[in-house]
Amino acid sequence: GVLGGSGDYRVRIRFTAAAADRLRERVWHESQELRDLPDGGIELSMQLGALPEVESWILSWGDQAEVLAPAELRESIQKTVARMATQYAGRKE
Repeated sequence: GVLGGSGDYRVRIRFTAAAADRLRERVWHESQELRDLPDGGIELSMQLGALPEVESWILSWGDQAEVLAPAELRESIQKTVARMATQYAGRKE
């Protein structure tokens, strides 16, 4: 599960259809709510006290997850992905 903190964040994440079954397999957080999407994907909502732990977890899903809210989590993920793209761009060994 995701660890706690002193903040109050309503986190919403959209997952692809390919990830939906894995999401349904377990309880990720005690506050979680799942909503089926028309394309076979799923939206996960959770009320969290901190964002760093969930950010790492979201990144582990790769392009199968998209943060919808809160804005600061989405922006943090965007910055991390941009740094990763720069790190991997054009490098050959």
